Amino acid sequence: MGVLMRLLLRSGFMLFAVWLLAGCAGIAPLDEREKNNVWNQNKLRLAQLDAWSFRGRLAVSDGRESSSVFMRWQQQPDAYVIHLMTFLGQQLARLEGNSNNVTLYRKDHPPMQASSVAALMAEQVGWTVPVDGLRYWIKGLSDSRSGFSSELDTQGRLAILRQSGWTVKFERYREIDGLPVPAKMRLERDDLNIRLVMDRWEFASKSEE
Repeated sequence: MGVLMRLLLRSGFMLFAVWLLAGCAGIAPLDEREKNNVWNQNKLRLAQLDAWSFRGRLAVSDGRESSSVFMRWQQQPDAYVIHLMTFLGQQLARLEGNSNNVTLYRKDHPPMQASSVAALMAEQVGWTVPVDGLRYWIKGLSDSRSGFSSELDTQGRLAILRQSGWTVKFERYREIDGLPVPAKMRLERDDLNIRLVMDRWEFASKSEE
């Protein structure tokens, strides 16, 4: 084996060793006091975010059937618009709601209006997304209007939330402007399983780089 080849192999091994050690080191877990301090600080900042949007993917399974769509959610303090689209970008449905009512729009169908998004979607689409609670859960928060139990992860972020009959598992986070927001989460209730992946977040005038 030539000298050059030995040098390349040795350099490659050293780079691999450095990468392996860096990966194993990871981020040091926080103790209970630190976790609670981080959680309380982040909770205050997250609660102040009342205008945001994200683009992502939604998958729903009830144990018998499953479906997947692209999703865009635009949230304002007192209203929201949710777009559900095929993977080719064709709009399947649009939900527009506020504190008083919600309207479902679908191609070749008349608009349907109701006071409850859960009842409307269950009747018209066959499954429902818990929009009332999800507007908080999607930010990594609980809904302060009802009771809950929760567990924090090693970095002081919500790991599991149990609220309103749902179990919400936060599987991955990303940071935007130093604030952790969910990037992947799973919602479970009875046989219904909802997986949500947030590919891009935007907070009012700030957006993810």
